[in-house]
Amino acid sequence: MIDDSSSNIVLFRELMKTHGQAMQRYLGECGLYRGQHFVLFYLIDHPGTTQIEMAQLLGITKASIGATIARMEKNGLILRTPDKKDARCNRLFITPLGEKAAADCHLKVKIVHDALFSKFSVDEETMVKDVLERMLLGLKELETKNND
Repeated sequence: MIDDSSSNIVLFRELMKTHGQAMQRYLGECGLYRGQHFVLFYLIDHPGTTQIEMAQLLGITKASIGATIARMEKNGLILRTPDKKDARCNRLFITPLGEKAAADCHLKVKIVHDALFSKFSVDEETMVKDVLERMLLGLKELETKNND
């Protein structure tokens, strides 16, 4: 038997799956894979960010960001240069091709965002944000309790 809370979870999972598919399709049109747009958007405002800083920002492992960066560098979207003071540290910079990809995918992300909220008024969109923030807070509090 599915109760209301279970049906909410099923619906939330379907929403996340459908959103992920839409993002992958639209980002693919820009030659990007899921998550790469975050790297490009961040580097536009924060050139010279390190790989470790990027991994922490995205909440992924150093190995994962390394693979992402390697793919993006191979595709000419970013440059990875050793830090002048610490050669073990790589600094990341966006290339002109990366800037173009970021501009193109910014429009695609907006299409997905607009579709996601197309059935909401501005006030309802604000309420959704509030609900999601409270859900996130509840899960973070649970994690804090489990870590104590």
